[in-house]
Amino acid sequence: MVEHQLLNITILYVEDEDAIRESLARFLKLRVNTLYLASNGSEGLELYKEHKPDLVITDSQVYNSVKDVV
Repeated sequence: MVEHQLLNITILYVEDEDAIRESLARFLKLRVNTLYLASNGSEGLELYKEHKPDLVITDSQVYNSVKDVV
């Protein structure tokens, strides 16, 4: 049996596709201490400003929707 080690990092995961977001979120929740989820770029930007996560994971479409704001 392989034991999974929790990473002591916070992740913000921004994905506009519900099924993809939920699937990867289940995987990440088992491996990190804190996971923030957003369903669009605006929500992700607000969560980023509030929590300053160590890592942001997003797809290019979500990034493109807020790149001019940042």
